[in-house]
Amino acid sequence: MGVFVPLVSSNPAQLAGSRELRPLPSLGLGLRGNAFLGHRRRIALGGELAIATQTASARTRHRLGLGWLGVVLEARHPLGRGRFEIGGGGVVGLGWQTLVYTGDAPLRCASGREASRRGGLWTGARLIVAALLGARRNHELSLRVGPGLAALAPGSVPASKDAAGVSCEGEPSAFETFGLREGAALSVTVDIGYAPRF
Repeated sequence: MGVFVPLVSSNPAQLAGSRELRPLPSLGLGLRGNAFLGHRRRIALGGELAIATQTASARTRHRLGLGWLGVVLEARHPLGRGRFEIGGGGVVGLGWQTLVYTGDAPLRCASGREASRRGGLWTGARLIVAALLGARRNHELSLRVGPGLAALAPGSVPASKDAAGVSCEGEPSAFETFGLREGAALSVTVDIGYAPRF
Protein backbone atom coordinates (compact mmCIF):
# COMPACT_ATOMS: atom_id res chain seq x y z
CA MET A 1 0.00 0.00 0.00
CA GLY A 2 1.36 3.41 -0.94
CA VAL A 3 0.69 6.94 -2.13
CA PHE A 4 1.25 8.59 -5.48
CA VAL A 5 1.06 12.05 -7.01
CA PRO A 6 -0.63 12.08 -10.45
CA LEU A 7 -0.32 14.81 -13.08
CA VAL A 8 -3.18 14.40 -15.56
CA SER A 9 -3.84 16.09 -18.89
CA SER A 10 -7.53 15.38 -19.55
CA ASN A 11 -9.64 16.37 -22.58
CA PRO A 12 -6.64 18.33 -24.00
CA ALA A 13 -8.12 19.13 -27.43
CA GLN A 14 -11.53 20.14 -26.06
CA LEU A 15 -9.98 22.27 -23.29
CA ALA A 16 -7.74 24.02 -25.82
CA GLY A 17 -10.80 24.91 -27.91
CA SER A 18 -12.88 26.24 -24.99
CA ARG A 19 -13.12 29.99 -24.36
CA GLU A 20 -13.92 29.49 -20.65
CA LEU A 21 -11.78 26.54 -19.57
CA ARG A 22 -7.99 26.47 -19.48
CA PRO A 23 -5.88 23.68 -21.02
CA LEU A 24 -4.00 23.09 -17.76
CA PRO A 25 -3.05 19.68 -16.32
CA SER A 26 -4.58 18.53 -13.04
CA LEU A 27 -2.41 17.74 -10.02
CA GLY A 28 -3.61 15.42 -7.28
CA LEU A 29 -3.06 12.68 -4.75
CA GLY A 30 -3.78 8.98 -4.89
CA LEU A 31 -3.69 5.76 -2.88
CA ARG A 32 -2.63 2.46 -4.47
CA GLY A 33 -2.39 -1.05 -3.06
CA ASN A 34 -1.71 -4.47 -4.53
CA ALA A 35 -0.64 -8.02 -3.84
CA PHE A 36 2.14 -9.73 -5.80
CA LEU A 37 1.12 -13.04 -7.33
CA GLY A 38 3.10 -16.06 -8.52
CA HIS A 39 6.23 -17.63 -7.11
CA ARG A 40 8.39 -14.94 -8.77
CA ARG A 41 6.12 -12.10 -7.57
CA ARG A 42 6.05 -10.46 -10.97
CA ILE A 43 2.28 -9.95 -11.30
CA ALA A 44 0.65 -7.20 -9.21
CA LEU A 45 -3.12 -7.16 -8.71
CA GLY A 46 -4.83 -4.46 -6.67
CA GLY A 47 -6.63 -1.14 -6.89
CA GLU A 48 -6.17 2.61 -6.78
CA LEU A 49 -8.09 5.77 -5.95
CA ALA A 50 -7.05 9.25 -7.08
CA ILE A 51 -8.40 12.78 -7.15
CA ALA A 52 -6.89 15.78 -8.95
CA THR A 53 -7.74 19.34 -9.90
CA GLN A 54 -6.33 22.09 -12.07
CA THR A 55 -3.93 24.26 -10.09
CA ALA A 56 -5.67 27.55 -10.88
CA SER A 57 -8.12 29.85 -9.14
CA ALA A 58 -11.83 29.09 -9.59
CA ARG A 59 -12.75 32.73 -8.94
CA THR A 60 -12.06 33.89 -12.49
CA ARG A 61 -12.98 30.80 -14.56
CA HIS A 62 -14.41 27.34 -14.10
CA ARG A 63 -11.85 24.78 -12.93
CA LEU A 64 -11.85 21.11 -13.93
CA GLY A 65 -11.45 18.43 -11.27
CA LEU A 66 -11.32 14.68 -11.83
CA GLY A 67 -10.84 11.34 -10.15
CA TRP A 68 -11.00 7.60 -10.61
CA LEU A 69 -11.39 4.36 -8.69
CA GLY A 70 -10.21 1.24 -10.44
CA VAL A 71 -8.75 -2.26 -10.45
CA VAL A 72 -5.06 -2.43 -11.37
CA LEU A 73 -3.15 -5.25 -13.07
CA GLU A 74 0.58 -4.91 -13.72
CA ALA A 75 3.43 -7.19 -14.86
CA ARG A 76 7.01 -6.46 -13.77
CA HIS A 77 10.46 -7.63 -14.88
CA PRO A 78 13.49 -7.22 -12.55
CA LEU A 79 16.69 -5.51 -13.66
CA GLY A 80 20.03 -4.78 -12.00
CA ARG A 81 20.00 -7.75 -9.58
CA GLY A 82 16.47 -6.92 -8.52
CA ARG A 83 17.15 -3.29 -7.62
CA PHE A 84 15.04 -2.02 -10.52
CA GLU A 85 11.86 -3.15 -12.24
CA ILE A 86 10.32 -2.31 -15.58
CA GLY A 87 6.89 -3.35 -16.75
CA GLY A 88 3.46 -2.43 -17.98
CA GLY A 89 -0.14 -2.70 -16.96
CA GLY A 90 -3.48 -1.01 -16.83
CA VAL A 91 -6.42 0.10 -14.74
CA VAL A 92 -10.17 -0.28 -15.34
CA GLY A 93 -12.85 1.34 -13.22
CA LEU A 94 -15.04 4.38 -12.68
CA GLY A 95 -14.02 7.96 -13.44
CA TRP A 96 -15.63 11.33 -12.78
CA GLN A 97 -15.14 15.01 -13.57
CA THR A 98 -16.40 18.20 -11.91
CA LEU A 99 -16.51 21.85 -12.89
CA VAL A 100 -16.10 24.25 -9.95
CA TYR A 101 -16.61 28.03 -9.92
CA THR A 102 -16.43 30.44 -6.98
CA GLY A 103 -16.61 33.76 -8.83
CA ASP A 104 -19.47 36.24 -9.02
CA ALA A 105 -20.88 35.27 -12.46
CA PRO A 106 -22.15 31.66 -12.15
CA LEU A 107 -24.17 29.89 -14.82
CA ARG A 108 -27.93 30.37 -14.60
CA CYS A 109 -28.66 26.87 -13.33
CA ALA A 110 -25.55 26.38 -11.19
CA SER A 111 -26.03 25.52 -7.52
CA GLY A 112 -23.25 26.56 -5.16
CA ARG A 113 -19.63 26.21 -6.18
CA GLU A 114 -20.09 23.00 -8.21
CA ALA A 115 -21.36 23.91 -11.68
CA SER A 116 -21.67 20.31 -12.92
CA ARG A 117 -20.56 16.73 -12.30
CA ARG A 118 -20.37 13.70 -14.56
CA GLY A 119 -19.17 10.13 -14.35
CA GLY A 120 -18.50 7.11 -16.50
CA LEU A 121 -16.15 4.24 -17.24
CA TRP A 122 -12.42 4.85 -17.16
CA THR A 123 -9.49 2.79 -18.40
CA GLY A 124 -5.79 3.49 -18.69
CA ALA A 125 -2.55 1.85 -19.72
CA ARG A 126 0.83 2.55 -18.19
CA LEU A 127 4.56 1.94 -18.51
CA ILE A 128 6.19 1.37 -15.11
CA VAL A 129 9.75 2.01 -13.94
CA ALA A 130 10.51 1.30 -10.27
CA ALA A 131 13.55 1.39 -7.98
CA LEU A 132 13.70 -0.83 -4.87
CA LEU A 133 15.60 0.79 -2.03
CA GLY A 134 16.92 -0.43 1.32
CA ALA A 135 18.92 -3.47 2.38
CA ARG A 136 15.87 -5.71 1.91
CA ARG A 137 14.54 -3.84 -1.13
CA ASN A 138 11.33 -3.07 0.72
CA HIS A 139 10.92 0.59 -0.32
CA GLU A 140 9.59 1.23 -3.82
CA LEU A 141 9.87 4.50 -5.75
CA SER A 142 7.94 4.28 -9.00
CA LEU A 143 7.17 6.26 -12.13
CA ARG A 144 4.13 5.45 -14.28
CA VAL A 145 3.31 7.04 -17.63
CA GLY A 146 0.45 6.23 -19.95
CA PRO A 147 -2.70 7.20 -21.84
CA GLY A 148 -6.24 6.78 -20.59
CA LEU A 149 -9.71 6.85 -22.08
CA ALA A 150 -13.02 7.63 -20.39
CA ALA A 151 -16.61 7.26 -21.57
CA LEU A 152 -18.42 10.10 -19.80
CA ALA A 153 -22.01 11.32 -19.48
CA PRO A 154 -23.07 14.84 -20.60
CA GLY A 155 -23.07 16.18 -17.03
CA SER A 156 -25.53 17.23 -14.36
CA VAL A 157 -27.57 20.43 -14.08
CA PRO A 158 -27.39 21.04 -10.30
CA ALA A 159 -30.41 23.36 -9.85
CA SER A 160 -33.99 22.52 -10.75
CA LYS A 161 -34.80 26.26 -10.96
CA ASP A 162 -32.73 29.40 -11.38
CA ALA A 163 -32.67 32.40 -9.00
CA ALA A 164 -35.76 33.85 -10.71
CA GLY A 165 -37.72 30.62 -10.27
CA VAL A 166 -37.56 29.63 -13.96
CA SER A 167 -37.25 25.87 -14.58
CA CYS A 168 -33.83 24.51 -15.58
CA GLU A 169 -35.32 21.43 -17.27
CA GLY A 170 -33.69 20.83 -20.65
CA GLU A 171 -30.80 23.22 -19.98
CA PRO A 172 -27.34 22.05 -21.10
CA SER A 173 -24.80 21.15 -18.44
CA ALA A 174 -21.73 23.29 -17.83
CA PHE A 175 -19.65 20.67 -19.65
CA GLU A 176 -21.81 21.02 -22.77
CA THR A 177 -21.83 24.82 -22.48
CA PHE A 178 -18.03 24.97 -22.39
CA GLY A 179 -17.41 22.43 -25.17
CA LEU A 180 -16.59 19.26 -23.21
CA ARG A 181 -18.72 16.73 -25.05
CA GLU A 182 -20.11 13.48 -23.70
CA GLY A 183 -18.56 10.22 -24.79
CA ALA A 184 -14.89 9.42 -25.21
CA ALA A 185 -12.37 11.64 -23.41
CA LEU A 186 -8.62 11.17 -23.80
CA SER A 187 -6.17 11.70 -20.95
CA VAL A 188 -2.46 11.28 -20.33
CA THR A 189 -1.24 10.56 -16.80
CA VAL A 190 2.21 10.72 -15.22
CA ASP A 191 2.53 9.72 -11.57
CA ILE A 192 5.31 9.34 -9.04
CA GLY A 193 4.68 7.02 -6.10
CA TYR A 194 6.14 5.52 -2.96
CA ALA A 195 5.14 2.25 -1.30
CA PRO A 196 6.65 -0.02 1.35
CA ARG A 197 6.91 -3.66 0.19
CA PHE A 198 6.51 -6.70 2.40
